[in-house]
Amino acid sequence: MAGYRLELIGRSRDARSFTTTPIAFMDYRLAQELQPAVLRGNAHYILVKLAPGADLEAVQSEIQRRLPYNDVHKREEWAARSRRYWITNTGLGLNLYLTVFLGGLVGIVVVAQTLYASTMEHLKEFGTVKAIGGSNRDIYRILLRQAGVAALVGFVIGAIPAFAIQALAAGAGLQVVIPASIVAIVFAGTIVMCAAAAVISFHKVATIDPALVFRG
Repeated sequence: MAGYRLELIGRSRDARSFTTTPIAFMDYRLAQELQPAVLRGNAHYILVKLAPGADLEAVQSEIQRRLPYNDVHKREEWAARSRRYWITNTGLGLNLYLTVFLGGLVGIVVVAQTLYASTMEHLKEFGTVKAIGGSNRDIYRILLRQAGVAALVGFVIGAIPAFAIQALAAGAGLQVVIPASIVAIVFAGTIVMCAAAAVISFHKVATIDPALVFRG
């Protein structure tokens, strides 16, 4: 490392790097000797560990008072700042947004085509519903139920490989985090998108003539 031969005395288990560059832990003085032009006399980050029972807010305020020209962040603030950097200052955020947008668009088109084809195949049944006194609202409710079933089935089919990939990635040393809040948001979004896709069928149902059921 930097032209010096070092001895590896151990490996960490949970310290994973976001990039392909691994994380190396060493004595600070040794790190300064390896890169004196960058590290000697300088400090980029200082990690502060609080004693048991210490007041986090008070410690942060005191450090900020003593170091007015430095940023003093709590763990959650620093994590949020790091996420914003990778999402905003790199191309990662744009790629993720485009992937989600294209996935949602393809999903809406597929569900819309499926529901529309199902509606066209059962026009006489919908006409029967109207002929016996059913309203457009009743038929809309049927189509929404179909969209809900499509959303549920699609969500389950998509969730199974997602959690399977999470387990496979953990075995490869990568951590894929799927919090419960994200699962709930994706499920709600799936239902909304399927309901939006059913709008195309709604227009066709609204123009159904009840006399269609009596035609040969």
